[in-house]
Amino acid sequence: MKTKILSILLLAGSLAFAQQNTLVQTSTTAAMTATQNFVLLTATTGVNGPTSSQPASQLYVVDPGQQVGETLTLTGACVSLRCPVARDRGGKAVAHVSGAMVLVATSPQWFQATNPAGGCTTATVYVTPWLNVGTGQQWICSSKTLSWVPGWGNGSATPQVITATATASVAGATAVNAPIVHISGTNAITSFTMGIGNNNNNFAVIPDGAFTGTATNNICKAFTAVAARTLSFTYDAVNSCYAPSY
Repeated sequence: MKTKILSILLLAGSLAFAQQNTLVQTSTTAAMTATQNFVLLTATTGVNGPTSSQPASQLYVVDPGQQVGETLTLTGACVSLRCPVARDRGGKAVAHVSGAMVLVATSPQWFQATNPAGGCTTATVYVTPWLNVGTGQQWICSSKTLSWVPGWGNGSATPQVITATATASVAGATAVNAPIVHISGTNAITSFTMGIGNNNNNFAVIPDGAFTGTATNNICKAFTAVAARTLSFTYDAVNSCYAPSY
């Protein structure tokens, strides 16, 4: 009987862990002082105040050019994008600028206090990206290596291609979900849609085709990719766009 009960508990635990969650990204719309008890957001998707059945959401605010941010906890419901918060109880409350990146953990358990270790499978990852709020390091489970690899703004290890499947270039907005990606096809890219957790971070593309890019939206200069010749993009904060290396 004890063995049967233990098996049921283990199965229930594995099913709960198999639930996949994704951090939500938004930004601040106004500067915030170090003692301010509210934050103004671009959007409040996934941002919930505490209820009798659910703990409050948490926010991780990171200013441009920074890696380590501040954790805020919702103390009530947002009203017209104005959200009441309790500041970082670890004594790390600081002022934040307008336009700071905000990562949202709808459930506070989505944020982590340590780095992941060992292997992983994308089908059983509890939350992505894995964010260590103590260091600001982000991690992604690679479907190519089945291991945790650095995500955006994480300089603690060498970035790797996270998937064996190349992203197809789109005649429009093309997704860039990690610091290093393969892009295939020959379409003319007019903008990049950056993955969750990107805070104007630089990235690199390994071209699998001769796609092109136009000098529009968040692309600073037109370019033509050369297959197998790495194309790097550096964020130009002056012009709010990504500058290609060739």
